[in-house]
Amino acid sequence: MLTNEVINAYFHSLGPLKMEEKIEKGFSGEDKYIISNHEGVKFLLRIDDLEKKQGVLEHYEILKLVSTTGIPMTRPVDVAFMEKEKKVAVLLTYVEGIDGEEILPSLSEDIQYHCGLQAGKVLRGIHSVKPNPPTESWQIFKTRKNERYEAALYDIKKYYDKYQFVVKYIQDHLFRLEGRPSALTHDDFHPANLIIHNNTFAGVIDFNRFEWADPIHDFHKIALFTRNISIPFSNGQIHGYFDGDPGEEFWHLYTLYAAMIVTSAMVWSYKVTPHLVDDMEVRVDQILEDHQQLQSSIPSWYLPASSYIKIEKR
Repeated sequence: MLTNEVINAYFHSLGPLKMEEKIEKGFSGEDKYIISNHEGVKFLLRIDDLEKKQGVLEHYEILKLVSTTGIPMTRPVDVAFMEKEKKVAVLLTYVEGIDGEEILPSLSEDIQYHCGLQAGKVLRGIHSVKPNPPTESWQIFKTRKNERYEAALYDIKKYYDKYQFVVKYIQDHLFRLEGRPSALTHDDFHPANLIIHNNTFAGVIDFNRFEWADPIHDFHKIALFTRNISIPFSNGQIHGYFDGDPGEEFWHLYTLYAAMIVTSAMVWSYKVTPHLVDDMEVRVDQILEDHQQLQSSIPSWYLPASSYIKIEKR
């Protein structure tokens, strides 16, 4: 059991620390706690099994690397190997505020849009981190991954029959992956991992799913989650990233990655969260509706930056 005594035994250099509350939200599988020091400064403490220490250390180093960009985010403070408890603990700065999934729907559309603009600029900052040395070809990596999901979907006849046209679309457009660059991506960039405070974007959290990938791939959660939470935020994120409207290449890739979500999300939900598979089906059907059953590369909810020009200049 985690106690204040255990926390202070491993992070004694920070002075007396005390546990404030356990965070129940999320799907990471870790134990997460808000703790504070004697001055009331809050930290986020993430606890995982010691056997996962290699992955935890890799994540910690990535956080250190992203921190150098200066973007608002949860920053690494310290890491401890709790041998007696068979746990590994990571201490991070705490980003004050409320996650966007919860707060955005209650905000005005112009505030939602401005938060999206800020988020897009932050995402661009994350993508400024390049792999060194270069990683495996993104085209090879993503094609292999897609093949695995396609094979898994084939075994679920109900969904394969329904989404077979999506599989064909993906196969016909895989050529677009050729030559795509790789950069550090968050891979879970959507409002549940974005913090809003005092009506402004406060920071990004939860880099646990990071990967070296095509930067455009980091927009795929707009299709699955963000557009259902806030369309103004979704538009703002795109405009903020590109300082305006993106070009045609972006939309072709965005649609390809959105189509890939249909197959991967249905397989994942069917196997991992079968009790939520109906909800996931509604989500992916919305993606297809947004793109007129993949006949349009630009989703129906998208508005050009000029539509928001009055808001942007306020």
